[in-house]
Amino acid sequence: MTEKHQVIENLNAYAFNCPDGAWTGWLDEKMWGKVSNLRLFFTDTATNKKYWFSLFLSDRCRPRDGGFDFQNDGQPGDIFALITKLSDNGIPELLTARKILAGETRANKSRGEGAEAEIAKGTVKFA
Repeated sequence: MTEKHQVIENLNAYAFNCPDGAWTGWLDEKMWGKVSNLRLFFTDTATNKKYWFSLFLSDRCRPRDGGFDFQNDGQPGDIFALITKLSDNGIPELLTARKILAGETRANKSRGEGAEAEIAKGTVKFA
């Protein structure tokens, strides 16, 4: 786990936003915020857009479905199948997250072997 109040390089490259629906993202970094929140920084594997949003200790640092435990698991470089949406107040919400257990790496992406294609083919295994 990263240090509390860590400085993220190129923080301004990440939008406090999220796609609406299902997408696949690399966990670039996670860090503690100032109000008992865990900030997650993702890059969309299809678009290379960067997003950040928070999970809270009151929710045990888990998505809305109570699934994946980001406080104790999930490391930078891991890939996740995510479902997100913006709340009525415009706040990004992580509804569900499943860690992908394929040999997927950023190197594979550069060769055109994206995680979305693997998910569509049904060859991806989840944690």
